[in-house]
Amino acid sequence: MKRIEMDDVAALLRLVERSVHRSISGPQDFAYLSDVIYLRTNDKISSSTIKRLWGYDTPVRKPYYNTLCVLARFIGYKDYRDFVNDKRAGERSSLTYTAFSLKASDLFVNDRVVLQWKPDRLCIVIYKGDNSFEVLESQNTKLQTGDKFCAMLFTEGIPAYLDQFRSKDEPHFPSTYVIGWEGGLTHIHVIETTRPEEQQESESQQ
Repeated sequence: MKRIEMDDVAALLRLVERSVHRSISGPQDFAYLSDVIYLRTNDKISSSTIKRLWGYDTPVRKPYYNTLCVLARFIGYKDYRDFVNDKRAGERSSLTYTAFSLKASDLFVNDRVVLQWKPDRLCIVIYKGDNSFEVLESQNTKLQTGDKFCAMLFTEGIPAYLDQFRSKDEPHFPSTYVIGWEGGLTHIHVIETTRPEEQQESESQQ
C-alpha cells in the first residue's frame, strides 16, 4: 500500500476490540490481546506494541504494515489491504448493514446455538456456562459430537474462533479452531431453553 491512513488504523482497532468483546485499556488487556492474537493467527504482537498502538505509550505514528496485517487476519481478513478495500467499499455504499452478533453472556445454560458457514457446514452446540460450549451435532465438518470449546462472541460475516478447543479424541491438548474462514459465519440461530420466568409462570398456572 502507498501509505497508511490513521483513520483506517483506528477503525481496525475498534473491530479488534469488538472481536474480543473487550476494551483494550490496561496492562492486563494488552497481555490478553497479545496471547489471543497468537492463538488465533500463530503470529506474535507484543503487549508493548499493542500498548503503543492503542495510544497508552508513545503513540506509533506509522504502524508497521505487517503488524496491521496480523490484526486484520485476527478479525477475518486476508491482510490489511483486504481490510482497507472492504472499508472503502463500505464507505462508498449507500446501504447500511449491521451484522447479527450473539454474545455468550446473553445465553442461558443449555441454550443450543446453530452455526452455519460455507459451503454447506452446520454445527449445533450447547451452552454450558462461563463462555463454554459443547458440540451436539455436526454436518460436513471435522467437528465431532463431544468436542468442547470457549467463545465469547459469534458474528455473521466473520470467522468464529473456538478457543481452548478440546477434541473428544484429544481432550488434554487444547488449541484454537477456526470455522467460517472463507466468508465468515452465514447464519446464527438460538434454540432457547425454557427461561426461569417462563417456568415459574407455567407452574403458577397448574
